[in-house]
Amino acid sequence: MKCNFIQDKSIIPDNCEDIAMYKHIFPINDPKHTIAFVNYLRVLGSVLPTSELQSRVIASVFAGRTKLPSQEKMRVDVQNHKKRITNQWGNCVVPKEFVHFYYQELAGILSAKPPILKLILKDRELAMKCLFGPAIPAQYRLFGPHANYSVARKSVLDLNLVSDNEVMAH
Repeated sequence: MKCNFIQDKSIIPDNCEDIAMYKHIFPINDPKHTIAFVNYLRVLGSVLPTSELQSRVIASVFAGRTKLPSQEKMRVDVQNHKKRITNQWGNCVVPKEFVHFYYQELAGILSAKPPILKLILKDRELAMKCLFGPAIPAQYRLFGPHANYSVARKSVLDLNLVSDNEVMAH
């Protein structure tokens, strides 16, 4: 990744392998946290919901509603992520993430992670869809900032999964 508009190479070095970004979004060497990147990773799943959650985190940080950890804590987080990614995928220039786990991390930052245990007691059908269905953006609109429980619930419950056989038939 080349960012010629960023003169300080400690923030975004020319060598992609040296880029250290907190949650694959914020360069940890940017002291003012005024730059962020969307989709600088390969997700094993859908890209658009990833972009939405990353954008919500960015907007929350830029609006001052969410505070990023200290540079040292971000550095440790990045190192732990790199170790985990290397253990799973070997050395790769662009990091890879499973969407479900990554969505849970981002939703945790936003306080938008569905509380499954509470949902099991309150709304079992919704809890089962959130737990065993695909990770979709509406799950992260049930709780937290800008939540709309009834609309998000309807979206999650109305999702009809199409099997591979049904797709092939058309």
